[in-house]
Amino acid sequence: LFDLKLPLTLPHSILPSGAIISCILLGKWRAHWNVVFEETPFVPDLIVPSIRTLLNTFQKELLLSMSALPPPDVFTSHNIQNNPLA
Repeated sequence: LFDLKLPLTLPHSILPSGAIISCILLGKWRAHWNVVFEETPFVPDLIVPSIRTLLNTFQKELLLSMSALPPPDVFTSHNIQNNPLA
């Protein structure tokens, strides 16, 4: 177990192997801690969609960080002055 060597990425995925394993563990632990602290039932069928959401979020963040364009700045003074809700 201590000499486990994973490929950096899996085929057809841009996510690092470690990130995939981390998302799986996080999804399982979240379900466990919901049982402990929120007294919600442990439903294995809900863990997989939760893990998929974590993986999709991680992939979107990775793609955003790899893009050449910076994320839009929504808090510019121009946007705040022209916002009818402000």
